[in-house]
Amino acid sequence: ILNIDTIINAFGGDFNEKQKIYIVDNIIYFQSYKHKDRIFSMNLDGSNKKQLNDDDSTFLNYNDGKLYYCNASDKNAIYSMNTDGSDRKKLSSDNCYYLNVYGDSVYYSNYSDKHTLYRMNKDGSDKRNLSRDEVSYINVTADWIYYKNRKDKNSMYKIKHDGTEWQRFD
Repeated sequence: ILNIDTIINAFGGDFNEKQKIYIVDNIIYFQSYKHKDRIFSMNLDGSNKKQLNDDDSTFLNYNDGKLYYCNASDKNAIYSMNTDGSDRKKLSSDNCYYLNVYGDSVYYSNYSDKHTLYRMNKDGSDKRNLSRDEVSYINVTADWIYYKNRKDKNSMYKIKHDGTEWQRFD
């Protein structure tokens, strides 16, 4: 049984409650608050802590054996890397916020294009705009992309993965 207090204590003050952590095969992946949001890994007991990159990383995501993040050291460009820090790649130069990786796609708010919703393949190909809304707090499910629309007083919206069936929640 995994005890969340044990995990938080293993961070030793190196964790910001707003950051995501991913636990995969008994390894924790996280942004180090103490180390300018570099990405680290460590065992569940806090041992074997390793720095995986030298980037100021935001919006960390884990998907299918890879880590994805916005690189604030490079104008919030979208990057991926293996879970050991190898094979680091720049996927897009877009100014990225609210990154969310789901299935074979990367979804994000593109601050280079008025904070609008974009999707692209996990290798950076087939990039396209899905909505002209000014989006934040993206959450992707099997059927829908949910987000807040900053142009509409942060109202909740949903849209299909292909950009159709755009709807506001009342």
